[in-house]
Amino acid sequence: MELGETLEQTVSREVLEETGLQVAVERLVGVYSKPQKQEVVLSFLCRITGGELTTTLESRECRFFSPDAIPANTLPKHRQRIEDALLNQERALIRNQLSSTSHDQNLPNA
Repeated sequence: MELGETLEQTVSREVLEETGLQVAVERLVGVYSKPQKQEVVLSFLCRITGGELTTTLESRECRFFSPDAIPANTLPKHRQRIEDALLNQERALIRNQLSSTSHDQNLPNA
């Protein structure tokens, strides 16, 4: 979040920087506690309002996937956030995501 930005402005800027898409925030999907990294992640449902899906300085590849074709290498914590958005709940979900990234990626312990 940049100084002076609202949450919606931050989401819109980050999505544009990472995907080339302009979006409008529709609602909060979930709040995810990641205590192993001392992080809280917010997930939002957004509507595309412009731009074009493209790689950027912050991404190697950008593509759309149907829910039944999400790549197998998608991290479990990311898959959970996608699945939560597809639930189309009225209220945001609150979840703990307790696994480490190295565990999610099946990496040996450092």
